[in-house]
Order: sequence, then structure tokens, then C-alpha cells
Amino acid sequence: MSQSLGNLIFMYGEDTYSIYEKINLWKSEFVKRYGSDINLAEIEGEKAIANNVTDAITAMPFLAEKRLVIIKNFILDAKNEEQKKLVEKLKEVPDTTVLVFYETASPDKRVSLFKYLSKTAKVYTFEELSGQTLNKWILEKTEKEGGKIGIMSASYLAEFIGPDLWKLSNEIKKLVAFANGKEIQSRDIDAIVVPSSETSIFKFTDQLGSSRIQSAIETLHALVESGEELPYIFAMIIRQFRLLIQVKDLLRKGFQRQQIIDRMKIAPFVASNLMSQARNFEPDQLKKMHRRLLEMDERIKTSKIYFSTTDKKHYLMHLEKLIIG
Repeated sequence: MSQSLGNLIFMYGEDTYSIYEKINLWKSEFVKRYGSDINLAEIEGEKAIANNVTDAITAMPFLAEKRLVIIKNFILDAKNEEQKKLVEKLKEVPDTTVLVFYETASPDKRVSLFKYLSKTAKVYTFEELSGQTLNKWILEKTEKEGGKIGIMSASYLAEFIGPDLWKLSNEIKKLVAFANGKEIQSRDIDAIVVPSSETSIFKFTDQLGSSRIQSAIETLHALVESGEELPYIFAMIIRQFRLLIQVKDLLRKGFQRQQIIDRMKIAPFVASNLMSQARNFEPDQLKKMHRRLLEMDERIKTSKIYFSTTDKKHYLMHLEKLIIG
């Protein structure tokens, strides 16, 4: 028999948390329905060759109607010739097999297996959550964990952490325990959640854009205290202003959000933040700040500004002076 559409499934996208959540749900439901995992097989792409995969997916179920075969990262890890072999063999998979392919990174859309699955399988794409969709996820996840959070605090947590659902899930569990039955407030988030370095850089440039110099210095010190090295922080600041200059230019040319994402090859959440921040700056301000950062970078590279892992004071002082200036 040939593979039926309902039995062939393909999942991929940036939101790996939701992919794993769906995979685990299906595994759980399959075991619950058939009473055991004897007809459940999981194969890692890096260990798989087409013949082994074919053996797994053509095997008949044991004392059950269906087999569930889950194949991870075959497009990402398997060689091109193995993918081509598998495409041919997929055309003869029995409909007693429910076959799931999933990728934990963006797959190469040019390869034969991606093209075949895109046309033949039921496809689920998991894009990185942002904006109201991310806020809604936080509200639902908090309720599922037995906690309470308002929309403003959910939005604040989303800005604090970013779209990393793995980290958000862990932090929500901690916040629910910390709130101990009360509604989670922004002060609770400030008290126990450590923001990601990228989120802190966004916060830092936001503070610069609105001339909150003291707050920007406090954020800088918080980054250092969290264990980030000053050269990395400085490189991230340069990168941030370079991105802001690009986004500002594209906005002036009339580009919309999706066009900016496609043009700059950046995540939706990053694009939204950059667009919001770019409106805080005039083009000349951005160029002037970027020029001053590059001047400081040159002074660091020519040892005019001293830095070592045991003595960060000189480097930090010059960065503070740059912010104040």
C-alpha cells in the first residue's frame, strides 16, 4: 500500500519547544491508546541511513493497528544520497505506519526530501512566537502551572526573556512558586528572573534611545555581574547599533515588518524590537553612536584601552564614559 496523507507528518521551525511538546503528546497518546510502546520507534538522523529507516517504517505492527515511527533531523544530519534513497522508499510505506519527520533547525528547502515531504505530508511549521501570541502563550502556560499573571506582567516577562519558550517555561515555574498563590507582578519578575544577554542589550539600547543614562549604566553593570565578559557585551552593542541603522534605513524606504525579516534574515521577535527602538533615534544619532563605538573598538585593539579578565576597571570606565557622552 502507498503512504496516505494522514499518516505522513512533517514538522519544523524555530520554536523547538512546541515541536517537542507536540511530539511528546503524540507519543503519550499513542502509548495510552495501544497499551505499550512496543510499536513506537524513534530514530536520530545522525545515526540513520535510508535502509535502516525503511526497515523501521515498513515493519508491520505487533498486535496493534498502527506503528508510530518518529525520525529526528534526517534532513539536517543525513547525507544527501541517503535522503534521495529514502524519498523513493517513502512511496511504498504501508498505511499501518504513522510516520513523523521533525527538524530542530531550519532545514535546507532545496534538498529532495524536504521537497517531497512539503508536497506529500501534513506539514506543521513552528515559527518563533512574538507580540500578542507570545503573551497569550505566557498567560496559558502560567495558568497550566497553577499560577496567575496579568497581561501587563506577561508582556513584561516576554520583553525580559524574549521568545525562548524553554527558558520562559522554567522561569514561569519559578515565578508561580515564588508568588505562592498570588498574581505574578513585574516586581516578582525583577526579583528572581535573570534576563537573557540579548534582551539586556535591547533594554540597554532602549535606555540610551530615551536618554535614561543612569538606567543604561545599571543595565551594563547587571550584564557584567551576570557573568558576561565586557568584550562580548561591547561587540553586542556594536552589532545592535549596526542593526538599528539598517532597520532605520529600511523603515525610511517603506519596508514592512515581514520584508525587514526577509531582507535582514532575523527572527520576528528581533525585528519587532529593532523597529520599535529605531523610532527612538534619528539617523544621525545612530551613525554618530556607531562611529564612536568603532573609534573605541580601534583604541581597544591598539591597546590604548586596557582589558584583562582579572582587571576590567579601565575597560568598564571607558564604556561608561561613552554612554554618558
